[in-house]
Amino acid sequence: MKCEICHKQEARTKLEGRNEDDITYVCEECAARFENPASGDTDEGMFEDEGVEDDGPVQEVLESLDGMLDSIRKSLDGEAEPEKDDGAQSGGRRKVFPADEIPPRLSFCGLLQLEGLFLTGELSEARRILGAEDIRMEGLPYATLPETGHLYRLTYRGRLDHARETVQKVVDMEFSAREALRDELARLYADTTIRALAILKSAKLLSPDELIDLLSPMRIALIDGLVAGITEDAMTRLALQDNRRDYYRMNDDERAIVDADRADGINDIFEDVRLKWKKGMY
Repeated sequence: MKCEICHKQEARTKLEGRNEDDITYVCEECAARFENPASGDTDEGMFEDEGVEDDGPVQEVLESLDGMLDSIRKSLDGEAEPEKDDGAQSGGRRKVFPADEIPPRLSFCGLLQLEGLFLTGELSEARRILGAEDIRMEGLPYATLPETGHLYRLTYRGRLDHARETVQKVVDMEFSAREALRDELARLYADTTIRALAILKSAKLLSPDELIDLLSPMRIALIDGLVAGITEDAMTRLALQDNRRDYYRMNDDERAIVDADRADGINDIFEDVRLKWKKGMY
């Protein structure tokens, strides 16, 4: 059988996901790519932090992604430090909200995914609620699109339990937004995912930001059982496949070549992916 990532070479090994039945059969080249991320600055993770402390070790985001996800986890959660009972102090260094406290359905690439609130137009309200408690929503670094994928790392000051209460309000809002998308906003939901899949199947140029922007609503639809032909772990691997820092250091001509290769690969991967929307569902 052909590799389920590149669809070109013969599959000779398998990548296991979080679930027992979630297995992706890949060629040796793709296996090596996901087990050994590009060299360079990736060991510092997606974020470059100055004056930000990590609040505790995160449980494995995805057990099978021991290569690329390790670098993400390093940036999100370092060595644990005892939390001081400093009340509601607003001073001190900022700390990263633990990624393992984000519900799995809302965690994409180890970050908080608020695609639902974006689609329902409530993202600014979520930002206001968090900002009132000095909790920042930090988007992907090196991004060329605003709010790429609507994925955020949260940083806060003071006590974790206070931050946790506020973050839970936004988590509840996101779950409510996704419920609304399945019900009264189903037509908007269907339109967004149908457009995203069409581009993934046929785009001739795709930047890392564009890819993540398209994968974000598709991942929600996949969780809702509306996508067939690809796994959640495969989507995560695709979102993490690029060394973002190296990519945005390239000149325009170099990026164009990489974007063309990326688009061709994504076209192949999504060729047999389909949506399960039916008439009457929206």
